[in-house]
Amino acid sequence: MAFSETMLRHAWAWAGGECECKHDGHGHSERCTAVLKWEKRGKLVPGGWECVLQTPLEQGGAERAENFLIVCLRCHRKMRKKSEL
Repeated sequence: MAFSETMLRHAWAWAGGECECKHDGHGHSERCTAVLKWEKRGKLVPGGWECVLQTPLEQGGAERAENFLIVCLRCHRKMRKKSEL
């Protein structure tokens, strides 16, 4: 899903440039807080990240910064793998 740069920048500011993942089983006890780099979006490198919706559109979520979750690519891969089961 493509998000507007304006919305991504709002979500990025909200996240403070750190992974917001709080999923159990991702190797962190609370929030991940991996340090991310804006220019590394979608890149599988240190500082790489992606944006996901906390509540998907089909479940009533909205494309608003409050519903966006900035996550490191390590957590993103784990989220996708879990959702494919």
